[in-house]
Amino acid sequence: MKHRLASAADATRRGRGSVAADSADEILDWLRGQWPADGPAVVYLEGIAGLGKSHLGRQLQSAWHGPCARVDVPDGGVTLEDLLLDMATRFDDVGEHRLAAREDLDLWSGYVDVMRSGTSLLIIDNAERLQDPLTQMPSVGLRKVVEGALAGGAGRVLLLTNHAPADGMWLEGCRRKILRPPGADDAQRLLDALLRDRGKEHEIPPQQRTDVVRWLGANPRALRALVACLGEEPLESLIELEPDAWELRDEVVSPALIQKLETYFLTRTLDQLDSNALVLLEMLSIYRKPFRGAAIERLSNVVANVSLARSRLASRYLIDVDRNYYTLHPIIRRLARKRIAEDPKREQNAHRAAADHFSRSLRRPTGPAKLHLVGETFVEARYHLLAAGRDSDFEALASDYRRELLAQYRSPTAMPADETSRRHLLSTLQGALGASDDGYSALRVLLARLLLDRGQHDGDRLALRQLTLASRDSKDPYCWKARLELTLKFEGNTAGRAVAEQALSALNPANARYPVLGYAAGLIRANDPVLDTQALDWLDRHRDSVPRDSSYGLFTAAAFVLSRNRRRPEAVDVLLVGHEHVGGQDPNAWRLLEEAAFIAAATRDQDGLARVRAKALTDRRESDLVTLCDVLTLQSAGRWSEVSAAVGNCRSLSVVAQSAFSLLCSGDPGGATTLLTQQDVGQNRTGAWLRALVALCAGRPDIYAAEIQTCVSARLGPAQSPDPALWLSVWDEVPHGVENFPAFYFPRLPQSLTGLDFDLVRLPEDGSATSAVDHELLRLPTVQDSKSFDDAIECSDDYTTMPSLITVNGDLIMSKDIYNVAGQAGAVGRGASAPGATFNQVVSQMNAAQLMELTTELSRLREAMREAATTPEEDMAVAEVARAEVAARNGDTDDCERALSRAGGWAWKTANAIGTSLAAGALKAALGL
Repeated sequence: MKHRLASAADATRRGRGSVAADSADEILDWLRGQWPADGPAVVYLEGIAGLGKSHLGRQLQSAWHGPCARVDVPDGGVTLEDLLLDMATRFDDVGEHRLAAREDLDLWSGYVDVMRSGTSLLIIDNAERLQDPLTQMPSVGLRKVVEGALAGGAGRVLLLTNHAPADGMWLEGCRRKILRPPGADDAQRLLDALLRDRGKEHEIPPQQRTDVVRWLGANPRALRALVACLGEEPLESLIELEPDAWELRDEVVSPALIQKLETYFLTRTLDQLDSNALVLLEMLSIYRKPFRGAAIERLSNVVANVSLARSRLASRYLIDVDRNYYTLHPIIRRLARKRIAEDPKREQNAHRAAADHFSRSLRRPTGPAKLHLVGETFVEARYHLLAAGRDSDFEALASDYRRELLAQYRSPTAMPADETSRRHLLSTLQGALGASDDGYSALRVLLARLLLDRGQHDGDRLALRQLTLASRDSKDPYCWKARLELTLKFEGNTAGRAVAEQALSALNPANARYPVLGYAAGLIRANDPVLDTQALDWLDRHRDSVPRDSSYGLFTAAAFVLSRNRRRPEAVDVLLVGHEHVGGQDPNAWRLLEEAAFIAAATRDQDGLARVRAKALTDRRESDLVTLCDVLTLQSAGRWSEVSAAVGNCRSLSVVAQSAFSLLCSGDPGGATTLLTQQDVGQNRTGAWLRALVALCAGRPDIYAAEIQTCVSARLGPAQSPDPALWLSVWDEVPHGVENFPAFYFPRLPQSLTGLDFDLVRLPEDGSATSAVDHELLRLPTVQDSKSFDDAIECSDDYTTMPSLITVNGDLIMSKDIYNVAGQAGAVGRGASAPGATFNQVVSQMNAAQLMELTTELSRLREAMREAATTPEEDMAVAEVARAEVAARNGDTDDCERALSRAGGWAWKTANAIGTSLAAGALKAALGL
C-alpha cells in the first residue's frame, strides 16, 4: 500500500497533468539555481495549506539577486488596479522605482518594463484568491500579471497557491511545482524541536510521535497548532475530538481533515488565552494582509500590555513576523474574526483603529504622498474606512489623489462581482470625480451604475448628474438610456423629450431604438390618454429612425397603447404592419403576430384572429402560430376540451401553455400537471402564475407557495402561507407599462375554472375584474389523488424539480425593447423576487449590475470554450459568445440576445458546467430551450 504521506502529496495534483511533487529543499534549490538563469517566467508553487509555501517564498526573497516584491492577496481577491498599486509600493520599498516613478502614471506599462529589463522577482502569496473558487478560472488581474511576465525578459513571477488555476491557455509558458509534505523523519524532527522549545517533551512520549506525525499528515502548521494547545489539554483529550482520524492515521489523509483537526486545536488555544491577548488577537483579526508593528503599538489604549499580549500570541504560533510585517495564523484569524463580528460595535472600533493607522501614513504636513509610493496603504485605508462607516472621510482622502486615481482607473468599465469591491470602487470614483465636471465619460458611466446598484435614496439623483456629464461626449447606449430614464423620473416629460432628441443625434443609428422607446415608455407609464396619444405620434414619427431589424418594439408599444384605449382592431393592424415592416430581418418578428393573436382573442375578435392566421399561413416558418390561432378560437367559443386535439404534436411554448390552461378549464388538472412536467423550459411571471394555479388544483400547497412567491414583490416569511386566492389577485394586476402579465395571455377565467356563476375577464382598458368577487365562492377543479401529481413531477418536498413552463425568451413574452428602457430589473433564479420582475434571465430585462455580471460571466465562458474548441463549428460558437460579451458590455441587449441565440447548445452546456449561472440562463432563454 502506498504510504499515506505520498498519497497526500498526490492529492494536491488533483488529477491534472503529471507534475511530480518535490520537497521544500528540492524546490528551493531549483528556484535559487536553475530558475533565474533559464527557467520559465512564471511558476505556480502549489501545495495544501500549512506545508510552508509562504516560508519558502520568504527564503527565496532573502536569497534573490535583484529587487524582490512580495504581495499578499487579501480575502475576496483584489482588482487589477489595486494589485498594481500594491506592486508599485512593494517594488519601490526594495529600490525598484520604475512603477512608482512613471510620469504617465501607467502602472501596467511600468510592470511590463520591470519584467522585461532587469532581474526583478514578484511573489504573490495566496494567489488562489485571484481565481474563481468554484471553477478555479483565473481572474483578469491574475491573467494580466502572467501576461506581463511572459512578454519577455529576465523578470520572474512566483505564485504561491493552494490551488493552481484550471487547465487552460493561461498556463501556457508557465511551470507548475507541487510542494509535498515533509518526509516522516523530517516531520518527526520538527515535532521533537517544537516540543523541546516549549518544554513539552513529556506531553507526547517519543514512541507515540511517529503516530502523531501520521495523524496530522506531517503538516508543519498542524504540528505547531497541536503543540500550542498541549499542556492545558493532554494529547488523549485532543485525540478524542476526532477519534476516527486517529484510528485511520495509517491511511490516506485529506487536506480537509488536517484543517479540521487544526481548527479543533486552535479553538482550544483560543479558549486558553488571557483577556489581553484575546482582545489584541480580535483587534488584529480585521487586518486582511500582513501589517507593520506600528499597528499593534497603536492598540495600547485598548490592550493593557501590548508587548506581553503580542509575546503570548507568538509563543503559541498565532502570530508571525517577517521584516517587521506581522501575520496572523489564517485559521486563528478566521476564528477571531468570527468572534469580534458577533459584537458589531467592537468590530467597527477595530476597523476605526486600523483606518487611523493607515490614514496617518497618507496624511503628511507637506501634503499627500505620491499615491504610487503608498498604494498598498491607500487600498487598506479605503477598506477599513468604509468598513468603519467613514465613507466621507475616504472620499476626502481620495480627492487628494484625484489625478493618480483617474489615471489608474481609466480602463475599468465592468462592475465588480462582489458587493465589497463595488462599494470600494464606488467610493474611489466618487472621491476622484466629485471635484470636477470635465472628461472621463466612461468612468462617470461606471460610477452611475455603481450608484444605481447601491440603491440608496440619493443614488438616482447622483447617478443622473454623472450620466449628464458623461453624455457630453459619450456614445454609450447605456449612458443615454439611463440618463433618459432618470430624467423622465425627476424632471418630467418635456425634459425627457429633449434628452431623447439629444440621444438620437449622439448615438449610432443602430442604437436609435433606445431613446425612441425610452421616451415612449415614460409617456406610456403615466397611463394618461393625452400622453398615450403623444406616445403614438412619437413612435410613428420615429419609426424610420430605427433600423428594421430592431424596430419590432415600436410596434409592440403602439399596440399596447391602442389596446388600452379600446382600439384593439387598430392594435392588431399595427402589429400586422410591423410584421411586414420587420420582415425577415429580425428572427423575433413572429412575436408581433403572436401578440396580435392574443390581443384579438381577448375580446373574442374572430375577424382579427382570422387575419393573424391568414398572415401566418403565408409564412411556412409560422406554422406554430396557425395552431395558436386555432387554439385561441376554440377557447373564445368555450370549447376548452377540444384544445388538446387541436394542438396535436405542436410544442410551441405558448401553445403548450394554452393547452395546460385549457385542461384546467375542462376539469383535468391531472392532465395539466402531466403536460407541464414534459416541458423543461424557463420562467417568467406568467409561467410562475400558471404553475402556481396548476399546483393549487393538484393539491400541492408547497409548490403553489413557492411559485406564487415569484409573482409578488413582498417576501413571505418561513411560517407564512400564501392566501389560496393570491393567484387571483396576481392575475387581476395589470401594469401601466408594457410588461408581461398573466391576464394578457389568459384574459378570461371561465366558470368551469373558478366555480363562479360568470366568467372573469381582465383587460387593460377595464378596471379590476375581481373587486366584487367573494373568494369564499371560488371552487377550483382538484385532483383527488395527489400522489399522481407526485409521480408526475418526480419530486417530494423540493418544488424546484418541477420544470418551468414558460421560457424567458420564448413565446410567452412581450417586446424586450420596452423593458430595456423602462428599467425593469428581473430577479435572477427560481424563488427570487423583485418588484415588477418578469423575465428573470432575459438579457433585455437585466439591470446595469446584472449586465456587468453577465459580461464577466461571458468572458469566463468564452475563455473556457476557446480552450475546449476543436472543430470549426465550435470556433464559430466561441465567436458568437465573444459578440454577446461585447454587446453586453456596451449595453446593447438586442445584439447580445441575437449573438446568444446563435451560440448553440454547446455554449449553454459549457456555461452550466463551469458554473456561470447567469450566462447559462441567458443562453437558455435566447435559445428557447
